[in-house]
Amino acid sequence: MGVANTLEFGIMEVVRICDLQTKGSAGHDEIKVQCPFSSKHTIYVNNAKGTFKCWHDCSGCPGPRQGGTLDLYRLCKGCKSRGDAAKEIKEILFGGAKKGTSEYREIQKKLVQDKEEVKVSNTAPDHVIDHVYRKMLAELPLKKEHVMNLRKRGLSNEEIQIGMYRSIPSSDAEIQKLLTSMQGMDLKGIPGFYPDKRNPSVTRMQLPGYYDSEKRIWYAGSGYFVPSFNAAGQIFALQIRMDDEYLSHFDEKEAKKRRYLWFSSSCRENGAAAKNRASFGVVDGTPRNCSGYPVYITEGALKANVAHCLNNQKRQFASIAGISNVKAFRDFILFMKRIGCPVIEAFDMDRYSNDSVANAIARLHKIAAEEGWPMRAIKWNKNYKGIDDYLFACKKGRC
Repeated sequence: MGVANTLEFGIMEVVRICDLQTKGSAGHDEIKVQCPFSSKHTIYVNNAKGTFKCWHDCSGCPGPRQGGTLDLYRLCKGCKSRGDAAKEIKEILFGGAKKGTSEYREIQKKLVQDKEEVKVSNTAPDHVIDHVYRKMLAELPLKKEHVMNLRKRGLSNEEIQIGMYRSIPSSDAEIQKLLTSMQGMDLKGIPGFYPDKRNPSVTRMQLPGYYDSEKRIWYAGSGYFVPSFNAAGQIFALQIRMDDEYLSHFDEKEAKKRRYLWFSSSCRENGAAAKNRASFGVVDGTPRNCSGYPVYITEGALKANVAHCLNNQKRQFASIAGISNVKAFRDFILFMKRIGCPVIEAFDMDRYSNDSVANAIARLHKIAAEEGWPMRAIKWNKNYKGIDDYLFACKKGRC
């Protein structure tokens, strides 16, 4: 008997909660979903049996590579035991509803139990997302600790304001205040927002948090929004840089994966997925003056934004969310080729001490060459991992 038959929720609820992107059918009662750790691989999920299996044997995978509903959640979220996984999932799905009550039964009826993927709204166009996000960010403060974090990266107060960094709401009261200020706005298709399952007229926000299985308490996450800009200077997505306090609840490997999270609601019914594309590190639009002026590609929107500012806006920077993000990189290269912008690769210097990083970067160079728009790499002092670290050291006269 499959695990799905002994639980009050199916494996498709875990696919939804963990924001696993479906990649099509794999046969009877089986679908393929994107591996949360590798853009190259997919995982096979059998809804009828409530099982999953990964056919790859990647080094460093936290595992398990096959199992049931709870094992899939453990793989994605790093839970130590199936018991902890079950508690976290039930807290997410049922909240404070008590078993046996009408509220509990009503929620249970609406759980994803069939083989259909979660219905997700079409993500709104960039100009619509930009309008909503600018309104939202204007309503939010930037907490002192987040100002200090950005200042330590070399940004001035003016650059911080121009970059529109804002602290995420970290309490129910703050969330409700924000949602109240946005009443009247059409939030359908806006990543991070979704209609309440029991009352669709009520809008909710999908923000990260942490469930303490021993205390049975859900703690809100803390961090700040980092806007991603398209080539026209419009905000098309938001990442959240999570604070150390939030990350301290996870082991080192899991914390590293959770440092930057997308503001997305694709795991929610009628939510919307964030657009995972290349981001440009210029608020008012880039690239500009492409004839003879290259664009430097690096990893992470915050790094691109900071590097652009530290270089006194003399260089144009763009970024992808990670060096394994092959699709976003290929689309970026094709765009640069179309508008005639040379590309200079400025990924981190740990490529010289980490073979997996070096291999991933080499693959991106191969893709650029295949598309007929090869890029060259820039190198700097290996004591500084990122291009932003190096430029900040130069600004201080240390490079």
